[in-house]
Amino acid sequence: MHQFQTQTFSLSLYRNEISNLIVKEPSQLNPSASTYVNAGKGTFDGVEVEYTALIAKSFSSRFAYSNVFNKPKETFRNTSQMFSAIFNYNRSGYNFNLSGYYHSEVNNELNGVEQKLPAYKILNSKLSYTFKNDLQVYLHLKNLLDEEYFTPTNSSPSLTVNLPNRGREVFLGCSYSF
Repeated sequence: MHQFQTQTFSLSLYRNEISNLIVKEPSQLNPSASTYVNAGKGTFDGVEVEYTALIAKSFSSRFAYSNVFNKPKETFRNTSQMFSAIFNYNRSGYNFNLSGYYHSEVNNELNGVEQKLPAYKILNSKLSYTFKNDLQVYLHLKNLLDEEYFTPTNSSPSLTVNLPNRGREVFLGCSYSF
């Protein structure tokens, strides 16, 4: 980690050794069904990089990247690479935030058939104004690009498809602190 006057850079290499990893096994009550138990062991190796900067008095940014380059086969539903970026402008009661993240492809298993779910990127934004430190009004936009993306499911008779995530969402609101 290195701290500059208005910037911070950090780099982490890691290894996590897990005992009692959650794994899928045939059910003892019904051999054609599965159950999840704490029985496995696994090792995760990866790298994380983060950079933050105060670009100007009212403007800041943050970037983060994570790559898990070794993980147990039982965690195939977890992404290996993620990236995020945040830009924030704050001045005279106004705050504007633009954030985005990238999630690499993952595998999923449905009824014994393994398939890949594609990578996706999501962009969000929020504009707010704060009156006298206690009342805030805001407009929050999630999934600005209306990206269609899916989350892996656990193999289950009731979940036979990948779960779709929400499309574009718009929130208009206010909050009051007392």
